[in-house]
Amino acid sequence: MVRTFLLLISILCAVGDAYSQYKIKETFETAVYPPTGWTENDASDIISRSTSASGFGFGTGSIKADFFNVTSGTSTLTTQSFSNLSGNDTLVFDYAYAPYTGYSPDSLYIRISTDNGATFNVTLGAYLLSNIATATATDFEFTPGAGQWATIKLKLDAAVTGNTSLVQFGFVSNYGNSLFIDNITLGNTPTVDIQALSIENRGTQYFTSSNISPYGKYRNNGTTLATVNVTRTISPGGYSSTLSMTHVTPGEIRTGIFDPFSFSPGNTYTVRDSVYFSGDGDASNDTLSGTFIPKVANTVLLYWNDAASKDSLVTHLNAGGYSGVYDVISMSEYAGSLLAWRSVFALFGTGTSWNDAIRDSLKSFLDNSVAESQKTLAVFGNDLALVNDPIYNNSASISDTTFLRQYLHAQYIGDNWLTSVPLAASVLKGTGSLLPIASSVITDASPDFVKPVNNGVAGLVPFTEDGNGDTATTVIYDGTTYNSLFCTNLYSKFSTNTNMVFTTISQWVFDSSGVLPVELANFSYDVEQNNVNLKWMTVSENNNSGFDIERKLGNSSWQRISFVRGNSTSNTQHSYSYTDNITNAGVYNYRLKQIDFNGNYKYYNLNSEVNIGAPKKFTLKQNYPNPFNPSTNIEYELPDNAKVMINIYDVTGRLAGTLVNDVQNAGYYKVQFDAGKMNLASGLYIYQIVTESPGARNVKSLKMLLIK
Repeated sequence: MVRTFLLLISILCAVGDAYSQYKIKETFETAVYPPTGWTENDASDIISRSTSASGFGFGTGSIKADFFNVTSGTSTLTTQSFSNLSGNDTLVFDYAYAPYTGYSPDSLYIRISTDNGATFNVTLGAYLLSNIATATATDFEFTPGAGQWATIKLKLDAAVTGNTSLVQFGFVSNYGNSLFIDNITLGNTPTVDIQALSIENRGTQYFTSSNISPYGKYRNNGTTLATVNVTRTISPGGYSSTLSMTHVTPGEIRTGIFDPFSFSPGNTYTVRDSVYFSGDGDASNDTLSGTFIPKVANTVLLYWNDAASKDSLVTHLNAGGYSGVYDVISMSEYAGSLLAWRSVFALFGTGTSWNDAIRDSLKSFLDNSVAESQKTLAVFGNDLALVNDPIYNNSASISDTTFLRQYLHAQYIGDNWLTSVPLAASVLKGTGSLLPIASSVITDASPDFVKPVNNGVAGLVPFTEDGNGDTATTVIYDGTTYNSLFCTNLYSKFSTNTNMVFTTISQWVFDSSGVLPVELANFSYDVEQNNVNLKWMTVSENNNSGFDIERKLGNSSWQRISFVRGNSTSNTQHSYSYTDNITNAGVYNYRLKQIDFNGNYKYYNLNSEVNIGAPKKFTLKQNYPNPFNPSTNIEYELPDNAKVMINIYDVTGRLAGTLVNDVQNAGYYKVQFDAGKMNLASGLYIYQIVTESPGARNVKSLKMLLIK
């Protein structure tokens, strides 16, 4: 008779409790499968090691039970044998599962043998997987994203003991969907254990600049509060940074951010994290290392799984003068963050759609767009609406439908507008922002037709349609924080007037702030008395002539005060500065007018007002340069409005000339004295200022030397 001990089950929707330091600890990160000492009974060909998903997105490996392709059968995976099994031990593992719509769910069981595998008479858990699913049902093969995992924890009863024991996982297929299992541990949770969980900066990653703040994630696997020092090194280059993380609670994952690191784009680095913690109960997880290839992104990304569309768009971009501003990356090679780019062209192939990872990257790209620097996403694909809208596919996931309708602003109407609107003869036309596209023949096999929703508008429509929004082949959305374009045919299937198609679509993308002549990283200032020091930095520049610097006092009009030359086209950082010498006290605003060589321009406003206060006392400064020939500068400060006179005398006291004779407001002043205009000889001269205001009169004289 089989004894069943279902003693404690915790299904957690975040990473669960600690890794044990004892008995079993398997993360499936090595290519050896089954792991050393483990055995597989897999006549049904259900289980294998997968590199397409890993527990909570940490690592690269896991176990996959392929219920999606195997109609029936049971397979088992059994651990290596271990000794000293006791009721103090806990079995912990991460898992991910989504049911297949309309099919009976698959099953999982976990059993223990205490007699070296002769019998597995202790059942720790038995699950109908639909009851513990971590993702919604789908008609497509399931591959979990980082947020679609949960954790099961099973604590053994005191009666479960043994000196030669094994744990067995049983996978029972009912032709449902894939199950993933990772991070299997068994043992007595240590009191103290801090794990270097994830380097984060690993593999190929893209950034807006070559100066980044490296970071990693660390987990308290113990049972007590912990404070820990973590050191990160990056080589080559000698980078080392140590940070202290305090009060890390049991089970908590803490993100640590290190000192800034400057990289050489495209170089390969080795990143290593080391955790230093006195009395750590499991030293095996104290270090972690990985390879890191950082790159600086261009402004535009061509993100593709359709080679013909990629090649077509590359040709058009190069012909349009954009050869230096885009990157080309295959979706099959990269599904990471897209935040480093300003515009993304997502080019899907015939009958293909996004997976969860690509969809989430595209969604995050738009979620992180802000009004001040809007991002633009242009998506092309002939079955995206059909696959991801429940009007046709009633098993489309909520996440996919939400992305289609709320982010791309399109809703499915029909599968093939070429046959559904025969009078259009496979020709479409532009409307609204895409009106310049008079016509283009589409040679796609089966492009969807859609209608705009959630404030989207029609951009391209079948030629016989009036463009009132009920039938469209392209939907555009010009929002307050981001912009999107969704086209239901492949980019490569525009077969006529392709230059006009590219020019119109690219102009909409770029004019919608997707590509700016300049990407400004910051714009700041500091004040030294009456000198306002403006500073700004660009991440990239395209066709940038330079910057007009404009200023206004209070509610007055903007005035151009200077021009700073730009760096034309560049993908590296450039720093700029300008010092404005203010005369009158008051509250000032500044802005940059960035101008490209075509005369196009964009304003960048300084976020705060600049307050220049009146001088606290009357001051006359020594002229400069001194000695001089023929001219010199004289500066003075007025704490109040005053009648001001500045005279020049020779050493005999004879008046040589008057520089100022006027009523002036409180403020900072500079006047230039040109001895050449007065035809003065070399020698010593005296300049004297006299100011008169209610209740105050100031007189001051200083010497200056003219040498011809």
